[in-house]
Amino acid sequence: MKRTLKRLLIHMGVRALEAPTFERFHRNATRNQRARALAKLAQEFGVKRMVAEGRFGEITSDVADTTVFLSYAEDGVWAAATNKLVEDFFGDNGFEGTYVDIGANIGLTTIPIAKNSKIKCYCFEPETRNFGNLSRNISSNIRTSNVQLFQLAVSDRESMLEFEVTEGNLGDQRIKGGSLGPSLLGEADRRSITVEARALDDMGLQLADPLAVKIDVQGAEPFVIAGGRRSLSKAALLVLEYWPYGMGRLEAPVEILFSFLEQQFGSLELVFKEGASSSPPAPVNDVIPELRRYYEEHKLNPSFYLDIIARKSSQKAGA
Repeated sequence: MKRTLKRLLIHMGVRALEAPTFERFHRNATRNQRARALAKLAQEFGVKRMVAEGRFGEITSDVADTTVFLSYAEDGVWAAATNKLVEDFFGDNGFEGTYVDIGANIGLTTIPIAKNSKIKCYCFEPETRNFGNLSRNISSNIRTSNVQLFQLAVSDRESMLEFEVTEGNLGDQRIKGGSLGPSLLGEADRRSITVEARALDDMGLQLADPLAVKIDVQGAEPFVIAGGRRSLSKAALLVLEYWPYGMGRLEAPVEILFSFLEQQFGSLELVFKEGASSSPPAPVNDVIPELRRYYEEHKLNPSFYLDIIARKSSQKAGA
């Protein structure tokens, strides 16, 4: 990020920041402060989008994307553990099958999988800026025709939904919370847009085996499952975010999530931080009480979340 910020400043003619002033700023500022400075400078000079090169190729995003995109710009990777999990799943199955990415954002959890042309990928992203950059990134980095994009939210039925849009973390665009839900992250001040929503089971997707599904929709996961039981029951691997605060704001039917996992999967693993080791695979019925407890304890704690890895078999793949 240091090189990116410095080049932008120099390009703009801010030569005074080439030496001591710039070095002091970079040394003393936090990563978020540097990211915000870069975004602010770019916006002030009419820059709409930026491109960063990393492990997944050249990735484009909005200058306001100070979380997902700037992390990729600095580290050259995003969601490495999640991507490896899905890649390993398909590697164990001959690198063919179907991948459904619900909450695809700008494509960083799709592109690594879609580079295998025998894997059919369906990607869903409702927010306009993210979808535009998702389209650009798929077009720039995937040369085959195995990716199909949908500018849709996935929910329990066909509808038009009010969406909360935030600046800065463009991975946190989400369905507007109910009037009774908490607003601990400034959601009340966010602007809203209207997006189209469909139920997954109504989409008529061709879901050839083996099927892996990733769901990251900021608390709306139970609604996705409610409208996609038939399709999602075919998945041998399901990776979904579990964010009690987001679910609580939406008054989401979490028991639908628990019931579906109990009925369709053999084992669950929990990952409390991207890149951290997962808990050992455990029978679903042993883990559901723990998830219920987390929901009650953390539905007013926006900083708590985890990923659930659900598998059909009771053992971790390859174990």
